[in-house]
Amino acid sequence: MSGISDRMKITFLLALFAPTLPALAQLPPDVKSDLGPDVPAFRVRPGYRVTRVIPNKALKVARFIQFSEDGQTLFVSDLENGVIYALRDPDENGMYKTITNFVKNKRSVQGMDVRDGWLYFSQASEGSVSRARDTNNDGMADDIEEVVPKGTLPQGGGHPYVGLLVTDTQIFATSSDPTNMTEDLNSEWKRIYVFDRDGKNKRTFGTGVRNVEKLRHRPGTQEIWGFDHGSDNFGRTYGEQIGSNQPITDLNPPEEFNKFVEGGFYGHPFIMGNGVPRPEFAKRRDIIELANKTKQPDWLVGAHWSVLGFTFITSDQFGADHNGDVFFASHGSWNSMKPVGACVQRIMFDQVTGKPCGSMTIVDCVGPDRRLARPVDCAEAPDGTIIFSSDEPPALFRISKSK
Repeated sequence: MSGISDRMKITFLLALFAPTLPALAQLPPDVKSDLGPDVPAFRVRPGYRVTRVIPNKALKVARFIQFSEDGQTLFVSDLENGVIYALRDPDENGMYKTITNFVKNKRSVQGMDVRDGWLYFSQASEGSVSRARDTNNDGMADDIEEVVPKGTLPQGGGHPYVGLLVTDTQIFATSSDPTNMTEDLNSEWKRIYVFDRDGKNKRTFGTGVRNVEKLRHRPGTQEIWGFDHGSDNFGRTYGEQIGSNQPITDLNPPEEFNKFVEGGFYGHPFIMGNGVPRPEFAKRRDIIELANKTKQPDWLVGAHWSVLGFTFITSDQFGADHNGDVFFASHGSWNSMKPVGACVQRIMFDQVTGKPCGSMTIVDCVGPDRRLARPVDCAEAPDGTIIFSSDEPPALFRISKSK
């Protein structure tokens, strides 16, 4: 490590000896998997079953998913084509028979939430939030209105996504870092914003996030949770050959599952994971101050897993002791030499402390030489089963108890 400062060496050692990460994504190659008809050769944890929700190639794109409040409609956002699909009328096998364009001709629809009969949705390319409803039950929205006007939220960038959480009185919206890591502490990006329900009274709720694409309340509480992506090329400063020899970057930094609190600072881009500074910022005069200020993650996920969406579970479908656990969808990123992530995992919550206490892979979507699917989001169906989406290829699958 000649030529590297003592502080950078210490940073490297801190990263190496950070607490061990939770369970790896990959399940054993010989695991016996319970798969329904026309499901790719996923590896599935014993006790769980994966089936299709829609026929192969039924949707052009499948990104984020959201059930209506009555559970009768499953909304699916299509970021590329500006469409939100409405899926209804599942048959006896849980396959949706009716698919309509609930919202169309929009730009970059992504984040969604429901409240009081409205579907709220974000358009990051315009920096806006709108809401829509279907008043005549034909599967298409006939009442659409803008709530947060265009240009109110930061627009575009390399991570053009806005995650939403709508409560009885407020709208929370995330804003990502437009690049791998912009250094400006006072940037309008890298924030979680909050508005009144009418879209007015914009203020900052939290700062120091990189790319949080979904927010949700933990059931029975007002706690706000979300996953934040780690930044790329952690080992470049140490002389790695990015894309060909990157043993440091492949394992760092971990991604974070955070409980977001008002006024909280979450470290990006200066502090990663369990209080480890990125080497690029090790010589900053305020690095200790920033470390002291950073809210520590409640759970860590592997580097470059790219967790996009998740859902808390509220039923006893998978065991009464685990009501309140999380199912999350890991998409996998480009910044790893081997395909990583591409799975659906379950995080268990301690019923006494209200904190994550373990995790396990439910569905492993990595094949021998490629990803068989790239999960995006999870949603709990009315019967307690879990739906997860994939955008490569576009598909929807259901996780239930094995027969």
